[in-house]
Amino acid sequence: TYGTGKSHLALVLLNFFARSFETPELQIIVDKLDPDAQMVLKQYRSQVPGKFLIVNLYGDEGDIADALVMGLRHALKKEELEQLLPHSAFDAALARIKEIEELYTDNFVILKEKVEENGMSVGELKIRLENFQKEAFDLFRQIHPFFSAGGQFEYTTMLAPTDFYKSVAKELIEKHNFSGIAVFWDEFGHKMGEVVKDPTGKEGLVLQEFAECCNDSLDNQIHFYIFCHRSLKEYHDISINTLGGNKNQLEEDLRKIEGRFKPYMMKSTDVETFQLIDAVIVADEKADGWNKLTDDFNEYFEHLVEKTAHLRLFT
Repeated sequence: TYGTGKSHLALVLLNFFARSFETPELQIIVDKLDPDAQMVLKQYRSQVPGKFLIVNLYGDEGDIADALVMGLRHALKKEELEQLLPHSAFDAALARIKEIEELYTDNFVILKEKVEENGMSVGELKIRLENFQKEAFDLFRQIHPFFSAGGQFEYTTMLAPTDFYKSVAKELIEKHNFSGIAVFWDEFGHKMGEVVKDPTGKEGLVLQEFAECCNDSLDNQIHFYIFCHRSLKEYHDISINTLGGNKNQLEEDLRKIEGRFKPYMMKSTDVETFQLIDAVIVADEKADGWNKLTDDFNEYFEHLVEKTAHLRLFT
C-alpha cells in the first residue's frame, strides 16, 4: 500500500538500531507508545547495548549481491572501519591485472584486447571490480585463459555477500563494541518484482541465501529489513497469474523465499488518512493570502461542500 509511512517506519527502526535507547530523539517516539510496548521495547533493547552497523539501501541499486557488498563497504567507510572488509576474489582479480600489466607486457596487450571486445576499457574493468560487480568478475575469469596460456583464474577468497557480512559482523562484535549489522532496503518492490519472475534465478537465490544467513546469525547478528508496497504473498499471487510454465513449481519456489521472511503489514484507515492530511495542511487564517483564497473561491468551496455532503462519505 502507498502512503502508510513505510519509509518513516524504516527511519525510526534504523535509529533504534543505530543509537542508544536513551537518546532524546528516540524517547520522543517511545513516549508515544503504550506502556506495555514501551516495557517490551526497553527490555529487548537492553539485551543488545551496543549499536549496530547500519547498511542503508534504496530502490534499484543494481544486482542484489553487488548492492549488499557495496552498501557494507559504504557503511564501514562511514565508521572509518573500511579495513574490516576482508580480502575478496575481486581484490585477487585486481592484483592479477596489476601483475600482468607490470610484468608481462605482451600478455597485457591480449588482456586489453579481450576487455575491449566486451565493450569496456581495462580502467573500467578495474573500477567495476573495485565496486564488487559480479559481472565484471565473471568477465575477468572468462578472458583469463587468453592471456595466461590457457590457465583458469583460481581464487580461494570471498565473493558471496553472506561471506562478507559474517566476517565483518564477527569483527565488529568482538573488537569494536558493535552488536551486529542491520540492513535496511527501502522501496525494494522493483527488485522483488524481478525475483518473483524467476525465484531460482540469480537474484532469487542471492536473496534466499542472504535471508537464510541472517536467520542463522544468532551470535553475530545480521538483521535484514526490506520495505515494499505489496506483501510477499501479493507478489507471489501476481507472478502466479501472469507467468506461464509450471505453476506448481513456481509456487513452491516462491514459498521458499516467503518462508525466510516475517511479514509485517501496514494499512491506514480512512480516518487516519484524513488526520494526516489535516496535520500537513496548516492554514494561517490571519494571513492575507489565506483570506484572499477563501474570498475568491468561496462560491466554489460551498459547491464542493454541498456535493460532498450528498455523497455521504463521512456518515
